[in-house]
Amino acid sequence: MTFWTAILRSYSEAWGFMLALPLVAAAAIGLEGLQHAVEYAEGLYVSSAAMRTHGADAGRMVAGLAKVGWLLLLQYWVTRYVVGRSARAAVARDSVAVRQFALVFALSAAAGIVQIFLPQLLAASGVTGRPVIYAVLVGMVISFILGAFLVPWAVGAALGIPRAWSLMRRAPGSILWAIALGLATGLALLVVHYALGYGAVGRPAYPTVAILVVDAAFTSFIGVVAATTQVMVAERMAQRAGDRLAHVPRDDPASLADYA
Repeated sequence: MTFWTAILRSYSEAWGFMLALPLVAAAAIGLEGLQHAVEYAEGLYVSSAAMRTHGADAGRMVAGLAKVGWLLLLQYWVTRYVVGRSARAAVARDSVAVRQFALVFALSAAAGIVQIFLPQLLAASGVTGRPVIYAVLVGMVISFILGAFLVPWAVGAALGIPRAWSLMRRAPGSILWAIALGLATGLALLVVHYALGYGAVGRPAYPTVAILVVDAAFTSFIGVVAATTQVMVAERMAQRAGDRLAHVPRDDPASLADYA
């Protein structure tokens, strides 16, 4: 798989997933919309000063954690959709995959919580100013590298591959490729996301709400693209190892008849 093919497939598979499983996608959009609703009620979009003041409000943080948790869960269904080539494969019951992915989810959630609350944790320890910025940047770099290393495990777990953790041996040699792909697929989308967020500041009610609705849908798409990008990385790692990604056969029927 070439680098450019991986970029194009990351976007196309993400769009296909959202169309194939609209209820799952709608839940992600709804949670992002909930966070925006909380932010709007707290007055975060009144001005730039209000954004700084209310950036760490409890309601916003709780809604944000719920959104991040759902986006992490999306990786399970997205992986199974891309590899299984159907919505039915994505939602089919697979107790082995669920148990394996639960550990991936727990680790990812713990790392995400630390990253989200790192500035507050440092402030509580008496660290302020530029050291906080440096610590956040270092944390992001470590997160990128560790995330790339864990990709084959996360994807393998979602597919129900036995001993999926052992697939991490495929990661060396593809770490830089994985990081570059993640930046290539996500950076431009994040720029648009932040542009929408700042574009909603200081405007009358109706334009602000309209921008936030668009941003809710767009942010959900970013989350799905992040998941499809991981599948592209795992596919490349598998190809380099002389293997391919596939579901482990199960006898369980699909759990959501609406997507049969």
